[in-house]
Amino acid sequence: MKRNQEAEKAFETARTECPGDTLILREQGRFYFTIGKMDKAAPLLREAYMRDPRDAMTLFFIARVDAARKNYKQAILTMRRVAEMVPRDREILYHLGRMLGESGNYFEAHVQLAYASLYGRNPKQAMFHLKKAEGLAKTTKQKRSYASCKRLSVHNLLVKKLKNDFSQLSMTSKRTDSDNILFLQLLEACEINYSST
Repeated sequence: MKRNQEAEKAFETARTECPGDTLILREQGRFYFTIGKMDKAAPLLREAYMRDPRDAMTLFFIARVDAARKNYKQAILTMRRVAEMVPRDREILYHLGRMLGESGNYFEAHVQLAYASLYGRNPKQAMFHLKKAEGLAKTTKQKRSYASCKRLSVHNLLVKKLKNDFSQLSMTSKRTDSDNILFLQLLEACEINYSST
């Protein structure tokens, strides 16, 4: 409790000495979010965003504050903007998936959580979420979204197995130049096959 009070005083001092500094505004808003004071976090984060609308981290915490306040529609819209600004980020996709799930959109929640797991290099967790999404996919659009995520998942698993097999080869025998060339050709084939789907 005392540390939080000290931090609050330090932020106020910093804002007095550097008025309008977006980093200080964002970090103070982030601090209030972390300790659960959403009413204090929101205006600071929004002011930081008004001063620098390209700061993805500010938007990330604005979305988190909105989700904490159960304003899921706005939180999801904002987090989607963050995901466009910073593609393939595990943490962003994880929180987007959580927000979607909490809002009741379970299919898309599982798809986003599968992507988050893939980018976080957790294929087992990705497959868990894909299996859940598969059972929830009803519309053509949902089925396409599921298929796209599954292709990426299978591709990542294939590349992981290929790398693992190749490292096992290097432990049991000496890799030759032709082994290295073959490995690179297989990886390239995986990339070409994935990008053409």
